[in-house]
Amino acid sequence: MNSFHSSSINYIFEYSPDTVVSLDSHLDTFFFGRTNKLLNAIEKMPSKIRDAILRPSTHALMRRIMPDIEIFLAIPWSSIWSNSVGKYKHALKAVGLEGGNSAPKDAVEFQKKFIKEILKMELCISPPTNLKVLADNVKARNLVIDIDVDYMTEFQDECYTSAPRLEIEGTEVTKLSSINKVIKFIRLTKPELITVSEVKLDSLRKTNSVTDRFLKRLGAIRYKVEYGNLVSSDNEAYSLIKAHEDFVENKLNKIVRKYFGHDENMLKWVEEEEDEIAKALREYFEPLTKKIK
Repeated sequence: MNSFHSSSINYIFEYSPDTVVSLDSHLDTFFFGRTNKLLNAIEKMPSKIRDAILRPSTHALMRRIMPDIEIFLAIPWSSIWSNSVGKYKHALKAVGLEGGNSAPKDAVEFQKKFIKEILKMELCISPPTNLKVLADNVKARNLVIDIDVDYMTEFQDECYTSAPRLEIEGTEVTKLSSINKVIKFIRLTKPELITVSEVKLDSLRKTNSVTDRFLKRLGAIRYKVEYGNLVSSDNEAYSLIKAHEDFVENKLNKIVRKYFGHDENMLKWVEEEEDEIAKALREYFEPLTKKIK
């Protein structure tokens, strides 16, 4: 059990699996997980701050740290659409452009292609695809199942960032997975290790919460719960998450906008942009670093 999804990566890496299946309602592919300069800028920060910064980069970082393993990403259809729309709008905003109310279908296809061809992950759109289809592909492997609990409907009030909602022509079409389906998937695949993250600390401590009942069901099929990197309180978690969001809004977007549109000396300005972002990261989080150990 870890508070932040990014904390799970170290435990997965130490286990040295052949295959990882990550169940999530978000595409954690932000670029902080894909560049040495930015990772080095974050590395010496306290683990809670570092993991809060890397939360949106978890899947990108997972591939970077474990380049040779097979990774399957299971994400609901409504989530991949909403995530693609969100990333499209964020990219436009970062460079000072206005976007419409929805992203074109090309944005969704781009995200699918990025996951498959750049991150080299197998994508399972589930739901609607039954997880049993995925289970048939990963049985009898040295397997880890990585669970961000916002993948499941029942956890939406007990996770730090709920699944993105999707409306089409005013109708709610969000459809997530469920605890029953995830437990069935675990029974079918029999992973040696399961990482669980993004559960609110209050829910983790509360008897008969959704979290409590889920962990008891895991215990019933002989999994032992161990605790990894946990925040000291939910207030601390939310303050760390907000600090990252504020950095992106107030610092990162301005830097990206500054370098947008450079057609000449591309390698030179990409390097300069990374240097500036790394410097901004260190300076922005330094006051928080002094408060949190």
